[in-house]
Amino acid sequence: MLKIGDRFGRLVLVSFIPGTHTIKRQYLCVCDCGGTTKKPACDLTSGNTVSCGCFQQESRLVHSTKHGHSRVAGSSKEYIAYQRMKSRCYNPKTEMYPNYGGRGIIVCDRWLESFENFFADMGKKPEGYTLERKDVNGNYEPSNCKWATIHEQAANKRNNVYGYWHGVRYHMAELVRITGMSRPTIKKRISFGIPLETPVDRSRCRPRYKKAA
Repeated sequence: MLKIGDRFGRLVLVSFIPGTHTIKRQYLCVCDCGGTTKKPACDLTSGNTVSCGCFQQESRLVHSTKHGHSRVAGSSKEYIAYQRMKSRCYNPKTEMYPNYGGRGIIVCDRWLESFENFFADMGKKPEGYTLERKDVNGNYEPSNCKWATIHEQAANKRNNVYGYWHGVRYHMAELVRITGMSRPTIKKRISFGIPLETPVDRSRCRPRYKKAA
């Protein structure tokens, strides 16, 4: 006779559900993972049911691939980033291929060999971060990659403008904020090789004349 509190694998029996003339009496159980399930006594006592389904899902995930990040039960964020990285470099049908594989960007042999190597080098992907190459003209390899924020990614685009302020290299958005100068002024100074710290020579500015009333 089953009793409230009996344990079957990960399941703990919490209440009885009366049966009908067509449905057997069932037992409501709470799983260690927090899930619930309703099962007849024979499933519990026979050992056929030991969880709400989480155990079977974990088993499929482990056996589906040795790194545990397959598409079974949903791909991990790290595995998705890994697949997209390879696609950008080696699949001409992808939209981003011209900016990656089309420019000669490749994935290092170590990472091509296995996802495990990629995951061992990069670790878990922080929430809100993406895979970035430090040198946008370099390849995907441990020394040139990191998990970066969206702002860091935007600042590292190939078409971004960089300049130096007191010996420190900044991208355009930072230069505008730090110097207080406009983008056109900064671009003009950089193109003419004028240090951004150079004060504006007001004496050389063309005077403005007011129109006669």
